[in-house]
Amino acid sequence: MMIYQYTQASIDHPDRCEDAVLVSQAPGYAPVFVVIDGMGGHQHQLADGEMLTGREAAQFLSTVLAAELGA
Repeated sequence: MMIYQYTQASIDHPDRCEDAVLVSQAPGYAPVFVVIDGMGGHQHQLADGEMLTGREAAQFLSTVLAAELGA
């Protein structure tokens, strides 16, 4: 199985990237293409007080999907 992950910062915000792309191709299965929009600028405060941004959310989802597709 091949899994590709890609992120690139925008010209407007070169210091951060809040989006991600994931492509998975398993033999015998249809390819999976995922575009993750990190919703730049949005923040959410977790129950423990930690702030979760669009960047962390996109990275987390990309990591979880890659692990699940690779299983």
